[in-house]
Amino acid sequence: MKNPDKRKKLIFILAIITVSAIFGSAAFSFFAYLSSYDIPSPKVEALTAYPDFSAVIKWNKVPGAEYYVLEYKYDYVLYRAETHVVKTANNYRVVERVKGILSFRVKAVLRKSESEFSDWKEYVIPPLTLDTPEPFRIAQYKKGEQIEIRMLIDTWNPVTYYYRNKEGVVKEGYVNYYEFFIVAPGQDKDTMMLHPKKVMNAMDLKTFDFGFGNGESGEWKIYYRATTYDYVIYEQGEYGDRIIDIMYAPSDNWAEVFYTIMPQT
Repeated sequence: MKNPDKRKKLIFILAIITVSAIFGSAAFSFFAYLSSYDIPSPKVEALTAYPDFSAVIKWNKVPGAEYYVLEYKYDYVLYRAETHVVKTANNYRVVERVKGILSFRVKAVLRKSESEFSDWKEYVIPPLTLDTPEPFRIAQYKKGEQIEIRMLIDTWNPVTYYYRNKEGVVKEGYVNYYEFFIVAPGQDKDTMMLHPKKVMNAMDLKTFDFGFGNGESGEWKIYYRATTYDYVIYEQGEYGDRIIDIMYAPSDNWAEVFYTIMPQT
């Protein structure tokens, strides 16, 4: 007959191996759970216009995290090569509002370890819309033997917009550039809108001779709107930083200016 003590020892060893396997599997599952749980999940919590002009990226708190590392970037042309890296003890970050796609990811840093970065998330920030300008009036002016069709300057009202400067102060700016097209008598607005528009700064627009071609009699129309072309012209100062173009886009609405040329008798 076999030794009962050896048999008991064998059973005891097998029991220990079995229990160890069970606890080992449970421990692996537990730590795997913790590992996945410790990766923060960020999202854009809020998007504001005036006066903050910001986006708020927020994520869940990770137990034991001493701080978080947030990486974010914009697809706006001036920022495409730049990834912002922020270390913060908070579980949120207020970032600049820039039109286009905002991409971001975050990880938690604990005392002796850190989580993996979350997957990159994307959020589309729509542009703010510039106001539709008020119509101005136009009149005929005699210049020598020529007749010019120009704006009545005292009927001009510039379009304004708001932004935050580099010091974080809210400022009011004047839109400096406008685009327009002319619809002659018998022409269709929707058809003429497909043609190239003329872009002009406000100072030149005030003294521009619209001409109206050969001066055909009938109702002539000018359609114009504020635009963000300032950055094309200026190389220094605030417009050089594309302050207006970073957040704004032209409205789909065009101001209408009417002028009737009477038949010559």
